[in-house]
Amino acid sequence: MVECPLLQGCYTQGKTLDEALKNIHEVIELCLEEQKEEIVEQLGTIQEFSYHIVAVEI
Repeated sequence: MVECPLLQGCYTQGKTLDEALKNIHEVIELCLEEQKEEIVEQLGTIQEFSYHIVAVEI
């Protein structure tokens, strides 16, 4: 089972890990399309936004 914890109800499975990963990409697209209106409404209520790029050393 593979899940995208950032999107509620966005999970899938597959017979192999590769299949499950392929499936989750499709499910993420569907979840985003389904939640697009809600996301746009939420973005409309944002009054301040900042964008930061940070470097992470691994």
